[in-house]
Amino acid sequence: MLAFLAELWHSESTMTNGRLPLHEHEGRHHMKKLLTLGILAAVSASMTGCGVIPLKGTSMAAITIDHVASDPVVDNSVRPVKKGVASAKGIILFNTGDASIGAAMREGGLSKVHHVDYDVTNILFLYNEIKTTVYGE
Repeated sequence: MLAFLAELWHSESTMTNGRLPLHEHEGRHHMKKLLTLGILAAVSASMTGCGVIPLKGTSMAAITIDHVASDPVVDNSVRPVKKGVASAKGIILFNTGDASIGAAMREGGLSKVHHVDYDVTNILFLYNEIKTTVYGE
């Protein structure tokens, strides 16, 4: 397939596609369409929001995910007397921030975790925000 595309791109002779002669400028036009379609597919796949964990829900959904016993850093013998918050935001493909549990623990001065909350906002996969709130001591 790649050899055919390379030949289509660099061909200076006429080629046949089973119906009519395919001239160089027509081959390049088809190649540009294929390239544009491939780039569009790659950009669309990267904007689905799948690269953000723990993103759940549909577009336009603001949800809260409460991790209690499933998270390996959770210790239910710890009292939730302090909290730390960390967040990350993204617009289209540009993301900034650190929404990790470690960042939230550093921000709140925590050494032990009781539980973790995630607030996730995703608007049409164009804007997303994740806020991690860690409770503990």
